Parts: sequence; structure tokens; C-alpha cells
Amino acid sequence: MDALLETSPADDPIKSGRFPMDTFSLWNDLVQKYSRCDLTYPSDKLLAMAGVAKLFQGAINEKYVAGLWSSHVLTMMDWRVYDPRPRQSTKYRAPSWSWASVDGPIRMCGLSAGAEFLVELLNAEVTTKLPDEMSTVLEGFVMLKGRLIAAVFQHVNPPFATFLTEFSQFSVQIHPDTTDIKLAENGYIRYVPFKLSYQYGENRERTPCVICLMLEEANRAPDSQIQYRRIGCFNFYGQDKINSFCFEAEIQVFKVL
Repeated sequence: MDALLETSPADDPIKSGRFPMDTFSLWNDLVQKYSRCDLTYPSDKLLAMAGVAKLFQGAINEKYVAGLWSSHVLTMMDWRVYDPRPRQSTKYRAPSWSWASVDGPIRMCGLSAGAEFLVELLNAEVTTKLPDEMSTVLEGFVMLKGRLIAAVFQHVNPPFATFLTEFSQFSVQIHPDTTDIKLAENGYIRYVPFKLSYQYGENRERTPCVICLMLEEANRAPDSQIQYRRIGCFNFYGQDKINSFCFEAEIQVFKVL
């Protein structure tokens, strides 16, 4: 972690207390750099970041939820792993929607101009071992409102997979969060159209893209409500595919652990 803060106090915006306008982009950048560090104890991932998080909290005065800031939870849930690895520890460290739940380098995607979220965040809660929000995380969840779509793997040839839904069949490149995830044929998942953004070609041609989160059932709550766990993500490109595979399902409320 010290390697991330090697600049002098006078020049370092964190140590000097002079934060730039886009403080949350700075946080995302630090998280990306931190994800490339090799930790002796991966289960202490959030604890190792706690000192930096306290400095940020002193500047922005926001609730800290397992590596994310309360006003930017959805933005900071939009991350992906480009080189999935097996989990180095089975010890619980963070909710599946937090970047801290996985090992290896990640990319924080952020919110580009013209992008919009396709889900609504209703609640984000984390239980920690101590009253300090930066202490060890025991459990956490987000409650989302959006489209939760059931799909079955028809064919899996990593990094590509073909899904069958109630509405149609499609093939996409998938980005699993870890190599521990078993994507077997006829396996059952849910996916959530999460964010709509746009990519621009050489002639400024605009192509819509929807980022979808892949979820699996985690367990049933005492009230028999199914709860979910994030396992990866994939993208849809083009308006026709987006209309066919993202907006047919009804909107519902669901919990992700």
C-alpha cells in the first residue's frame, strides 16, 4: 500500500488534504492500482486499504460500505476482472458486489458521459466487526430494483457462452469474477441489465452497450426470499440485441449479498 502513496506530502492530494474535484475518480484509480498488489493475507484486503479510506472519508464525509462510497455505490459496483484467478482464501472478506471480494487486477469502469443506470439502488448495508466502518466486514447486501432475467447456459467455450432465456437465445463474451465459478452447460443463472453506455467509432458513430451483471442464487432468507451473489458480467452491443434481451422482463426488487 505504501507504494501507492510514494509522492511527498506537499504534492500528494491525499496526504496534503487537497482533494481534486473528482475525488471519486481518484478513489477508483487507487483501487485499480491496489488490486494489482500482492497481499500476504488476501482476506485483509479492506483492512489494508482502511488508512487511505479514512483520509477520503475525512474529506468527503460519506458512509463507507465495503470499499464503496454511499453516494456512488452503483458507479463503484461497475467493475470487472480481466484476468480471473482462484480465490486465495475462502475466508469471507466482502460482499460479492464489492471489488474487494475478488483477487487480481480489476478495472473500475466508472460513469461515462451519456451513460445511465438501468437499476435503482434501494439500500446498501454492511455489518462490521467493530463500530468503525473500516473494520472487518462480516456481511453486507444491496437491495436493487430492476430487471432480473433467468437464463440457462446452452454452450460454454470460455470466454464465450450461449444463453437461453424465456425470450430468445444469445451468445456473448463473459467476464467471470473468479476461476472458481463453474459455468457448466445447462447451468442456471440470472442476469441484470445494469448500465447503458455508448461507444463511438471512427466517424463518431454511436453504438449502445448494456453491461449486465451475472448472478447465482446464494441462499434463501428466512422469509423465503431468494438472495443472489454476483459471479461476473457481460455486455450487449447494438440496439436490436438490447431491446430483445434487456427490456422484456418485468421490474422487480431483489437482494445481492
